[in-house]
Amino acid sequence: MRAVWWREQRELLVPALAVCVAMALLGAEFARDGIREDGLAILGLIGGGFGLFQGLLDRARKADGFLLHRPLSVLRVHVARSFAGFAALAFGVASAVGGGAWWTWREAVRAQEAGGGDRGSVWSRGTSDPWRYSDPWRGPRLEFDAGGLALAVGILVAGYVVARFATSRRRIPVAVFAVAALGIAGWSLVARFPDVGAAAVAAVAFACVVFAWLLLDLAGERR
Repeated sequence: MRAVWWREQRELLVPALAVCVAMALLGAEFARDGIREDGLAILGLIGGGFGLFQGLLDRARKADGFLLHRPLSVLRVHVARSFAGFAALAFGVASAVGGGAWWTWREAVRAQEAGGGDRGSVWSRGTSDPWRYSDPWRGPRLEFDAGGLALAVGILVAGYVVARFATSRRRIPVAVFAVAALGIAGWSLVARFPDVGAAAVAAVAFACVVFAWLLLDLAGERR
């Protein structure tokens, strides 16, 4: 499995670097403005774009000699490849946290130089209602804390597995329908929970269900 994992990492290097750059910029925005609904949608698109790329690799690997002649079951091969994708997304999440930490540090230094004390960031705001801060144009805003970060990660991973699953469909119309139906279903499920923690759990659970479906599909005969 290690050889399969490393090979997948090499082939995912360029899109993974793109994900890291995009996530670092988005993390700085989250630290500045909080996690807004449009930011969550962008996360889903980032994960979806990465899933689309690896989904195309899934199709190309159907008759790959390197994988077909490994002493591994088809399921274990796809598990190794999937964990390579998750590892790339994990680096993206680390980049987002790093981007947010950098922005917070920079603002703290500027505040000290200006002698104005703590100018305040969304990292330091505490509220019992995480959706209280809102913008009439961009919707409600989450704190960039553990709950908000968990929800963001759940949506990122959900976008990844949904796009990868849809790309594995044989026909393009079916793929378009699958990504639209699963995307709407997942977003509707998460939006039903007013509590951020519960919404994060729902997003992760949805991603796990689609991921299990994806693995069974890739390892089966339907492709």
